[in-house]
Amino acid sequence: MKSPTLTNGAKLLLLSLTLLPWNAEATEAQAAIHPQNAAPVIAGNTLIFSAPPRGALAKETENYQPVADFLTRVTGRKVVYQHSKDWLSYARDMTQGKFDIVFDGPHFNGWRMENLDHTPLVKLPEDFVFVVIVKADNKSIQNIKQLAGRRICAHAPPNLGTLTLLNQFDNPVRQPLITTVKGWDKSYNSLVAGQCVATVLPIKNMEKMDKGKNQTRVVFKSPAM
Repeated sequence: MKSPTLTNGAKLLLLSLTLLPWNAEATEAQAAIHPQNAAPVIAGNTLIFSAPPRGALAKETENYQPVADFLTRVTGRKVVYQHSKDWLSYARDMTQGKFDIVFDGPHFNGWRMENLDHTPLVKLPEDFVFVVIVKADNKSIQNIKQLAGRRICAHAPPNLGTLTLLNQFDNPVRQPLITTVKGWDKSYNSLVAGQCVATVLPIKNMEKMDKGKNQTRVVFKSPAM
């Protein structure tokens, strides 16, 4: 049987997986109050693999299904990718212990390690940095504070990039207006198309999309995470 082939994107995804304890289904009330008390899954049961809703179902399945296939092969357990349609359903299922394996950002990983006793398996070798960018020809915006009241294309909170952006605005009445998009490519393309004044995305994605470094300009760079 031919082994599943991982795309470059899928190989990177594996570097930031977090393994959850083998959680069985608990009642919603019990899981919400004491998610760490979920009972172990019986050996041989299907494992649920998921990730935050960063993009559309088709795109996310393209990214994550090869990871699920790979994990099935190396663990000998059936691993199924489960897409979360929005942050509410993802947060609910994640905090109730309904996922066995998760690819996630550092803020969620830290929360699960502290509250659900989850164990990190692997992580990306380099630091994780966000940048806030505007179009290169936009000379009116020189720093991030000038984005107060301006329209910004970004993922819905609690996406880490969006939280990092909003954390730069301590006055609740002087914040950017968030136009919700799904996917880093959608964020970048919406900015270039003039649908918003700025966007926030990982610096690696920005460097990949603006290879000539002539379409966009950085107005804020986050500390490394």
